[in-house]
Amino acid sequence: DMREGLNQNIASLNARRRELTAMTEQRGEDAKNIEARKEELTATIDAGPGWTHEQLGVQAEEMRKVEESQHQVENSQKMSLALRNELTAVMAAVEQFQKESDKNAKSKAELREEYAESKRRTNQELAKKGDLEAELQVLQKAVEEGRIHLSQQQQKIRAEARSIGDVEDALRISKAEMEGYLSEYDLLFKRTQAKADELERQTQKNEALA
Repeated sequence: DMREGLNQNIASLNARRRELTAMTEQRGEDAKNIEARKEELTATIDAGPGWTHEQLGVQAEEMRKVEESQHQVENSQKMSLALRNELTAVMAAVEQFQKESDKNAKSKAELREEYAESKRRTNQELAKKGDLEAELQVLQKAVEEGRIHLSQQQQKIRAEARSIGDVEDALRISKAEMEGYLSEYDLLFKRTQAKADELERQTQKNEALA
């Protein structure tokens, strides 16, 4: 549970704090030794010239190691302080948790009842989800069928429109042909009438001469 986890964290932090403390103490001893070596090197350097380039390089490396060790000691001290602060915060959290746990303690039966209720609600939600998915599938099928029906109707309407257009075109052609026939008939009738009138006049003229 949560309390056991916190206790494990505390134990781990305590072990880490002891480790850092020992490391800090060791670094402190190292720093003292290196500081003494630094003073020795500084005194030697201050004594006067006459050093070779190799010796100067060794001295510079020794000085770098001294500064690096001092930096490591400072980092260890900072880590130790941060760890102590973290441990203090964890202890405060444990104490607060214990207070809240004592204040809001519930029996195992109540917890089981809450779990059962939560599971029941989850099952209800899953059942509702299944119903909704089934309903959605029905609606999707209906929409697809409606789309297909609409497409078929549109194709039918376009086909009928083409048929109507063909009929109208045929009627226009027939009307034009009929008007042409009527014009030709009228012209032929006029010519025939003129011939008949001319024949009538010629007949009358012949009768008069006889």
